[in-house]
This record gives sequence, C-alpha cells and structure tokens, in this order.
Amino acid sequence: MTIGIAASGRGAGQAILGALARAEAVGTGAIGGFVSFACLGPQGLWRCGIQQGGARALLEAGLPGAALGADRAVLMSSGPHRPEPLSQFTPGDAAAGLVTGHRFPNLRGPDGTSPAGAALAAMAAGQSPSEAASGVAEARPGADAGLVCLGRDGRIGMANTAHVAAFPGLGVALQSRGGAHAGILCNGIAHGALLAPLIAEMALAALDPPRVAGRVMLCRGLPVRQGAAPELQLDAEGRPELLILPGWRPATGCWSAGYGPQALLTQGGKRLGQIIDEPFLGGDGSRIDSFDGSPALEIRYAALPG
Repeated sequence: MTIGIAASGRGAGQAILGALARAEAVGTGAIGGFVSFACLGPQGLWRCGIQQGGARALLEAGLPGAALGADRAVLMSSGPHRPEPLSQFTPGDAAAGLVTGHRFPNLRGPDGTSPAGAALAAMAAGQSPSEAASGVAEARPGADAGLVCLGRDGRIGMANTAHVAAFPGLGVALQSRGGAHAGILCNGIAHGALLAPLIAEMALAALDPPRVAGRVMLCRGLPVRQGAAPELQLDAEGRPELLILPGWRPATGCWSAGYGPQALLTQGGKRLGQIIDEPFLGGDGSRIDSFDGSPALEIRYAALPG
C-alpha cells in the first residue's frame, strides 16, 4: 500500500529519490503514484509533492539542488491520487526533525492528532527518534500506521503498531554506514520484505560513496607477474609499471582475469592506497591488452583504512 523512506547524510534528498526510483523499477503494487517529499538543510524545512508518476515524475519536474543535496530527507509514496495536502504524510519541524511512515500515519485519532504528528511532537519535546516512534506505536496499538522518525541529529527510529506488525509481507530495513543512515518501511509491494533491505543498501551507497584519493591510468602493454596478492606498482613518475595477479593464468596465449578486491597500489615499496575499480582484464602472455575492452582505462583508488 505504501512505502516510507528516510535518510541522513550528504545528499540524502537525492539518495531517497534514487532509492524510490529503484523500488519502482523492480517492485509492483502500491508504488509509482504520489510522492510526498520533505527535507531539512541550511535552507530550513523544504517540501514538495506530486500526485502521480512517482520518483521519475518528481525528478523530471525539477527539484532545487539544495533539496537534492539536503542532509536530512524523508518521503512517502504509493499509488496515485491521495488526499491533499500531501504534507500530512511527511510532517516536519526544522527544530525537531521529520516523520514519514507507511499505511495511514496521517489519520487523526480521537484526540485529534495523527500518529505522524504525535511522533513529531514527541521529538520536539526532546525524545529521540526511536523513543518517539516506539512510544506512539505502543500508545496506539490499533492504529493502522508505521512510523519512520528522523531527528535533527540524523538518527532514525522506526516502529509499526501492533495492528500493522501482524500484516504479512512487511518490508523493514534500518541500516547505517560511515555516519549515514537509511530507514524503510513498506507494505503492499511485491517482495517488500526482500526489497526493503536492498533499497536501504542502495540509498547508503549514494550517501557513503567510496572516498577517492586519486586516479591512475592503465594502458595496453602493462606487464603482469604472478604473485600472492593483487598489487599495482607505480614507477617514480606515478605511472603503472607492473600488475601482480594472484592465481593461475596461462604463461602464453590469450587470457582474461580480474585482480580481485582490495588490490594494493604501491610506489617504490610504499603503500599508497587500495584500488576501488576492478576492470575486466584481457591479456596475452605477460602483458595486458585491454581493460573492460578498451586499450586504456582510468581507475580510482582510496586511502588505506586507518
């Protein structure tokens, strides 16, 4: 029926819209219609919405760079044509944080407040996102809602009410890496239980990309030698002079290989970094002829951990 996504980290706005677009590409069901989007950044609280077309339509409509680059962002999405204002699905307060969810977090109860509104008020009163989400869910066990709370500090808390927790096929994912956080609740989407962790991981990949320390150009004719661990050696001018490959390869004739993960970049015996990219290597004897089918290819490397 709905999907709620929250993320914190550099470019959270772009990350959650990209995550929704991926969910729309592989999921079926209640998806690809309305989107209610809200973010917090230097500009304060900013929001927008669209009634049909999902992430693609919203991105094609054009969002400001400040929204895409915001470091706190949430959205809620489902099929088309939901009650206006769409902001009721993603309430926010620049001083407290943002709330999204799935099912009907916007519906007001007997006390006149919605689960999403109550969670936002709880964060404004000083509760953590986890406390706010779980507190509201426990206080309203029969409410048809799940909550994803995003605090000003970037932390995410999520909870389903007892009513919703009994539903089959729920998608739940809360992941963190490198100071970035992503949380997803969804239902009514085919394979949602499997889809949610995958979409969260894709959002994190956008929020925490590899730290590129530099780049090196690989060129046809690079000599290859067999060794215990993968290593690209640079000469005194910083040009690749030798690639060491583990494992077996023919001494003569054509071959193909990859150097595997965590290949080192060295110069004069000194470790410079760890190679990020792994092209498909096409070789002939002791030299490489192509990299991903090209005679030359630029690859990236990261600084060594620690």
